[in-house]
Amino acid sequence: MKDAFDVLMITHAGLCKGYADALKLILDIDEDDFGTLSFENGESLDDFSEAINVYTLKEYINEQGSIINPDGGELADYAKLYETIDEVIIKLANKLKYNKI
Repeated sequence: MKDAFDVLMITHAGLCKGYADALKLILDIDEDDFGTLSFENGESLDDFSEAINVYTLKEYINEQGSIINPDGGELADYAKLYETIDEVIIKLANKLKYNKI
């Protein structure tokens, strides 16, 4: 598939790479189709508050809330994170590929 998506994903380093890998797999696209930007330590979405068209992943798919970082949590917290990311990435792929959720 060679549609241009013009998407820039912004999140924490490892998570950003995981999202990018999932999108490449699901949508059969390469890194020329979208961009990624990873937060460095101490940076947050607030650092981009003046930017235009910057959304959290959930905002972009028209959902409320945020994806919780389970760092230091129980194994069940990481399982919940996996389920959440799986759902969100599928919805993002559908929005990008078919413009629907």
